[in-house]
Amino acid sequence: LFLPDGSANIGEKKGGGKIEVGFVSHEISHSKEKSGAYLFLPGGPAKTINYMSPTIRITRGPIMSEVVVYLQYTEHHVRILSSPGTDGSAIDIYNLVDISSTGGNIETAMRINTDIQNTDREFFVDLNGFQMIKHKKLDKIPLQANFYPMPSMAFIEDDSYRFSVLSGQSLGMASLEVGQIEIMMDRRLNQDDNRGLGQPVHDNKVTPNRFALLFEKRLKPRPKEKITGFPSLQAHLTSLQLIQPIFVIPKNSETENIPLLPNFKPMQKTLPCEIHLLNFRSLRYSEDDTTHGFKPRKDVAMLLHHLGFDCNFPNRGLKCDSSDGQISFLRLFKELTFKNTKETSLSLNYDQR
Repeated sequence: LFLPDGSANIGEKKGGGKIEVGFVSHEISHSKEKSGAYLFLPGGPAKTINYMSPTIRITRGPIMSEVVVYLQYTEHHVRILSSPGTDGSAIDIYNLVDISSTGGNIETAMRINTDIQNTDREFFVDLNGFQMIKHKKLDKIPLQANFYPMPSMAFIEDDSYRFSVLSGQSLGMASLEVGQIEIMMDRRLNQDDNRGLGQPVHDNKVTPNRFALLFEKRLKPRPKEKITGFPSLQAHLTSLQLIQPIFVIPKNSETENIPLLPNFKPMQKTLPCEIHLLNFRSLRYSEDDTTHGFKPRKDVAMLLHHLGFDCNFPNRGLKCDSSDGQISFLRLFKELTFKNTKETSLSLNYDQR
């Protein structure tokens, strides 16, 4: 249901929970110092951007259903896939933001309201794509001090449900009210903030932003004194699909026909769900080695990331198994054998003893 102000009441999603998505803008402070390229100094709480009679396009199908809302500054896509995999468990949101023609100061954000009862206003946001850090909305500090970087994901939760926002790009976020997550989209400012740039923020381009919204029902209540947080395995894999999408490379019709393999499957079996393959590359000799030069060695380096996840959530649509982080290299690859393997540091300079 799309409301007159352009917000979308997406309704209930599989697993429970209600979501309402809208767009707000922050007015700049009227004090001596104002928002600029390096400073975010809002003049007060954000105000809802009211849209009169937005254009709406609805597409329904057996594979995908999508709603597109054309607003003044944003082209807002909401998509649900009819898939038994992880891509069918989340709501896909794609925003195309364009504030380049705006004359005044504007700092736009997407606000998501849910029925999550995080009455203590605690929320978790990742620090660097690896660690989830707990924060709490504090009334004694300025509004801008309650915003934090969100490299890839953030979530709020209560004893029954968890709501996660998975992002395909790094943005700023805050959780200012109970059950709410606010994500900054773009900003255009007419003044310099006297921090060295020497010009206003007028280099705006059409900015695409992609998100996945995930509601998950807890298998048991959360601990009362929870210090750290971990994404669910479902959230990890959904986030990886956003950060590392599959790109389709079209063929140039003017080039010669090159025979291609119908498929390429170098591994005999898939990796466990919680093991992510970061890199697999051949090593080369040192530049000081005049005998071999830059020729590749027979050694290869494989970087694996063991995902730390919260096991108190059901895993829907996962086609892989968990092995508690254990891997056997003997039958992992096809037609590729290893004489020996050893564990090293990430820099490959030190062997694990």
